[in-house]
Amino acid sequence: MPPKVRIAKDMILDKAFSMTRENGFDSVTARGLADVLGCSTQPIFRVYETMEMLRQDLCGKAQEFFASYISEYLSDSAKGGAGKSKTEGEPKFLNMGITYIELAKRETHLFNLLCTGIPGTAETVETDSKSNLQVKENELLLMARIFSHGIASMIANRSIHLSDEEIRELLMKAYKAFENE
Repeated sequence: MPPKVRIAKDMILDKAFSMTRENGFDSVTARGLADVLGCSTQPIFRVYETMEMLRQDLCGKAQEFFASYISEYLSDSAKGGAGKSKTEGEPKFLNMGITYIELAKRETHLFNLLCTGIPGTAETVETDSKSNLQVKENELLLMARIFSHGIASMIANRSIHLSDEEIRELLMKAYKAFENE
């Protein structure tokens, strides 16, 4: 009798992540995941008691994916690499916003998973022990991030169609307005 293949948590999460990228989280079922992994549903439910628990881990993986992508993209562009959005002299938030929106366009299903959110995972801006300059910068980045997220959400849900230039102009107008507040 051949040895049983152990289905590890990272295997389940990686396959569910791939399935989510292709067709969205709603398409990820225990049976479908088991078929892709070549096992029964038992190993899946041994690791994840519910599909909501898997969803939480997928949200974390999607957040890491977005953060890593944006960080690498901006790092490459600063070195003169593939970062086509990076333009000398433009605010950091603009490049981050454009990259975030571009990624939301390409990874719509992952972005939609992130938009559903998991309670208790929202980031907060700490302002207590920081200088006024840092507080102002954090507030400015938070407002810019919220604005960028709104554009990305509308694009991912196909409720608005904007060219790259229109996105850039909107982000710059918002940044200037936030800066003057």
